[in-house]
Amino acid sequence: MMDGNYSIGIYDNTRLLAEGTENDPIVFTSTNGTSRKSWGTLFVYSSYNIFKWCIVEYGDWGLKLYGYPDIASNNIVENCEFRNNDQGLRMEKNDVNVISCNIHDNRHNVVTINNARIDMQGTRIYNGDRDGIYSSSGNLLNIYGSVIENNGNGGTSTRNGILAGYNDVINIGRVNYPYWSGYNTIRNNYSSEVYALSGIAQIQMMYNSVHDDDGYELYNASSSNPTIPTMFCWWGEAPPNYAQFYGNVSIMDELESQPTWEGQTSSGGLSKPVAVPAKYISPEEQIVHLKNLIATNPKTTQADSALVSLFSIVRSDYVDNQHQERDDFYSYLSKLNDTYGKYSLGKRALQYMIVWKMLANENETAIKLSLNALDCIANPDRMGVMGNLVNLYTYSDQYDLAADILTQYKEQYKSDEASIEFLSASLADKKEMYELEKALAKGTTPPKEEIASLIPDKFKLYQAYPNPFNPVTQFGYAIPTKSQVRIDIYDLRGRLMETLVNQVKEPGNYQVAWDASKYPSGVYLYKIQAGTYTETRKCLLIK
Repeated sequence: MMDGNYSIGIYDNTRLLAEGTENDPIVFTSTNGTSRKSWGTLFVYSSYNIFKWCIVEYGDWGLKLYGYPDIASNNIVENCEFRNNDQGLRMEKNDVNVISCNIHDNRHNVVTINNARIDMQGTRIYNGDRDGIYSSSGNLLNIYGSVIENNGNGGTSTRNGILAGYNDVINIGRVNYPYWSGYNTIRNNYSSEVYALSGIAQIQMMYNSVHDDDGYELYNASSSNPTIPTMFCWWGEAPPNYAQFYGNVSIMDELESQPTWEGQTSSGGLSKPVAVPAKYISPEEQIVHLKNLIATNPKTTQADSALVSLFSIVRSDYVDNQHQERDDFYSYLSKLNDTYGKYSLGKRALQYMIVWKMLANENETAIKLSLNALDCIANPDRMGVMGNLVNLYTYSDQYDLAADILTQYKEQYKSDEASIEFLSASLADKKEMYELEKALAKGTTPPKEEIASLIPDKFKLYQAYPNPFNPVTQFGYAIPTKSQVRIDIYDLRGRLMETLVNQVKEPGNYQVAWDASKYPSGVYLYKIQAGTYTETRKCLLIK
């Protein structure tokens, strides 16, 4: 139970496991009112947090998953309800699975900003004052089996089902290989069902039901945006009313009748490929083909379009890195920018370089690239770079510089009231939390004798927790003296699976997580080597 501006903060290197049940959910609520902003925010800055069967209501930002200072990962929000908050669920600099949730009657239902990956499935998003999903910039968002409806009826700004922002990659199903069907229902939202701002990276739609009697089904705001490909979608009537589509939109093989699953949620099928003819080439083959197109005609619009497609494939694979492109992709982009900086290809490469450095949490480099981009990139892309630069400065705790850029943004883009309002509120809230952190930390350093008592007196490798586990567990270990530490994972045949730690550690107690998603069920060994100390323990993966 929270009161007034009270908030809960879960900081780096800590975890929150909030697991209720369907009949006995965990409720984060207010003691003094049933209106929005009756209390503050549930701030979670770290990785490996779990929220299951929770209700978050009457808050400011109901739940904010914010990777700070580093990008967070492996956060799970499942079977939760977010209602009557100013912002229901906000995710920033994160990798989050959102499964089978109900998010409704918030001013902003869902907000995503600069996330490595958001996988959303089986979730119902409805009756928000503004956009159902407000995707600001630099996100990868995969949506499956979800219902997004009746949003925007109480707002005064952007009021769409999904609003896609600068350099976003949004897969509502995938038309390009690897193909997968969306099974999403996006309907009856106030303005457009899907609205793409200037500067998007890519939106794809495969096997969805998208319709409304008024407004646009798809609105692609800029002629410089890539075409939005759609396939096997139901548009509310057959043939579709093409007056309800704006900008570069490709409608292929539309459905002739309403699908039986419309309005229903489903989970468990995200990224499951559909059956396709053998003639279609693999992602690896596409990558080679697109790079060849770029190399052959680098000064043409064809090369620019090929880079958009290439970025969509590699960006969608950033977390898993199955195509082995992540580590070298920045160098590839940098060479394009150095060689063809005066052409559209080189300028687009520069913008993608910013995204890549942000994903690597190298914000200072991303800031320098952004400042260079402001000098050479024209509108509307320049507007996206400047808006994103406000966020970049806040990630580096440079709030005065963020305010300066925001002031320039207000002067140059006065008509963009929605972004100005959003950036202003985000800057103010982040600065407030930063000041609160400093206040909490001030004077809390323990005396030297207490610090000494926290240093372990011997090496130790602790039992994994949880154990058994699926798919993530944690290994704790103690280091009494400065040592080179290595922690390895082996299978029962003695084969090395992964090295989790290989670095010098100062004296202290540590914890490292192991994500075993890609390994089969079974018993695994984890071994520590620190100086002359070695110890091996077992853990059990059950899927």
